[in-house]
Amino acid sequence: MDIDGQKLRSLRLDRNWTQQALADATALSLRTIQRMEKHGVASLETVSALCAVLQVPRATLCPVPEPAQVEAARQIAVAPASAGVGFHLRSALIGAACGLLAGGGAALLMLL
Repeated sequence: MDIDGQKLRSLRLDRNWTQQALADATALSLRTIQRMEKHGVASLETVSALCAVLQVPRATLCPVPEPAQVEAARQIAVAPASAGVGFHLRSALIGAACGLLAGGGAALLMLL
């Protein structure tokens, strides 16, 4: 999930914590803290651990998307079959993933 990496860094620095101190407090690796601050991506479990240790609500770290962004994502998700390449690429990726899950590793090679 997307998080606000700069906000995470700010909360950490407000407490005069190093990245290692935050990693130790949350039982996460230093590299995980570094990636979250730099790239702004974390799992739900990781965000929950951060929020518990930093004593902040999840909304503090997880930016709320603008309504226009939500609508754009919805339009992409429900695109009809006539949507063209984007739809077909998404279908191919889903098919490849299903093939891999079923043990058909060659399905991924078809995409490459």
